[in-house]
Amino acid sequence: MDTQKLIHRAAEFVSAGKYGEALECYDILLLQIGCNAKKNLDTEDKLQVWDGYLSILGVLGDYAQLIKWVSATLVNEPKWLNGRLSLGVALIESGNLGSGLEQLQIAGVPPTFYQALTIGNAQSGLKNWQAAQRIYLNGLVSAADKGSEFGVGILVAFIETVAREQSSAIETEKKISHLLSASDPSVFRYQVARYHRIDDVRQSFKCEPAVTAKADDDDRYLRLYSGKSRCVYSLKEPSIDVSSFMTPIIDPHSLGTNIEKFFKLVAQLLNAGIFSSQLDNIRDMQSSYGRDTEDPVMVLSTGRCGTESLHLFLETSPFVESYHTMHLVLAPCERNHLLYRLITGNLDEEVVGSILKLYLESRTAEFASAYRMNKTPILVNHWDTVFAPFIAAIFPQSRFIYLKRDEVKVGRSQITKNQWRNRQLQHWRFDPKFTNGEFNYTRDETLPLAAEIAWYLRITEVFSLAFLRTIDDERSIKILSEDLFERSENVYVGLCKWLPSAKFSRESYDDIFGTIHNEKNDFIAYTDSTVDRLSASLIEYLEKLTRYGGFIN
Repeated sequence: MDTQKLIHRAAEFVSAGKYGEALECYDILLLQIGCNAKKNLDTEDKLQVWDGYLSILGVLGDYAQLIKWVSATLVNEPKWLNGRLSLGVALIESGNLGSGLEQLQIAGVPPTFYQALTIGNAQSGLKNWQAAQRIYLNGLVSAADKGSEFGVGILVAFIETVAREQSSAIETEKKISHLLSASDPSVFRYQVARYHRIDDVRQSFKCEPAVTAKADDDDRYLRLYSGKSRCVYSLKEPSIDVSSFMTPIIDPHSLGTNIEKFFKLVAQLLNAGIFSSQLDNIRDMQSSYGRDTEDPVMVLSTGRCGTESLHLFLETSPFVESYHTMHLVLAPCERNHLLYRLITGNLDEEVVGSILKLYLESRTAEFASAYRMNKTPILVNHWDTVFAPFIAAIFPQSRFIYLKRDEVKVGRSQITKNQWRNRQLQHWRFDPKFTNGEFNYTRDETLPLAAEIAWYLRITEVFSLAFLRTIDDERSIKILSEDLFERSENVYVGLCKWLPSAKFSRESYDDIFGTIHNEKNDFIAYTDSTVDRLSASLIEYLEKLTRYGGFIN
């Protein structure tokens, strides 16, 4: 097929949301026109192909390939602005905050709205609070003009940057009271509670309406970075010996041992008062307004296994507050940083403590809001799964639901609905020494997509079960997704007995799980035939991981 027809075909695939097929077209086109660009950018076709390929890599979340390819291309074509901007965003997404900001500065053009928010995330991660504030203030103005779905999230992030600069909740409120005079003050106070001790919770929230801090499903989250986790995208970094990087081994016994070791670390951090402001705010809110509530509940899962439906069912109870979408989330590199610390048992107190505090801050407003409404908070977000041992340690009576679905169905759904996007717990080559306290990693380019997803499914199961073995049996319940959607009587009765305070109804149970939710048909990225090809070896990889704990040649 000639170049023009193939470009047109790729564009049609993109319009139809068939990103996998579009990617195959661009792979061919890059070979036809030369992806290394030894000549000047002198043809419209070349620019169109480059921009198209760039957009597909972004949509699929393949930042490792994007960084590698764009970096090489910019050597010969330094004025390619879309490439420069996308490289900057991808670097930030992978934890290279300073390098990403540098690329965006070199571009020298106004960023898009989304890119601007990514810049704000990076500036916050680098603790450049005033620079981040300027970004978020501009974002608030833009969001107001556009009716943007990012509006509330930007406000939440802006309050973070101001609060971290101030020494107390009172000083924070003084600093931005003029900005929030037209806003519901409860939103403000919940956000400040993430970072500063509220001296008198009962008095401070006495006149507050019972307003939830819950994000709507249409809201967009903002990422949080510790500055200690990043992808090593260049083999020329003299301070890092990539050849010494290792691949992770999934060992249920050692993982369980390391989780026990982790509990001891959290106990030390609690004694040191690292989490005092957040936990005091949560406990005071519960004792003041949540007297009929219990410690938080968390759902452990891979995602794509009925979490949205479970969330909707939990919401039918007037006695619990279920959170499925969050305003603030830790970036994928941060979640994986904690996971790899647990896999290796290398639990640096300062670094792990900083990640855990970042996570607790990201959930404090949600917990406080639920208790203000006299409801038990429940986290139903699979990105929180790796923090389950932390929640178990800081809330002694917290409880956990392990939701599991057939692995092949989950894997196919991850691919079909473009839910993988390199945002999950991942198999990466990493520096086992955690040099300078950092989690440095590279993507294992030898692994196909099915292998990466298989590893995610396996580590989630092994991690979840290893964790559940470390806590009392009555604190957890295991549920098969298939049983929920068959409206199993045993599952319903078991859930009601396990969490009687929720007072679930059978009518709601049958209604929610008798209806299809969250199909994400708008996210379909591959045709059935492509999914068949990409997922064909999933079971084989799962069996290999079960037998060896890793990918042994």
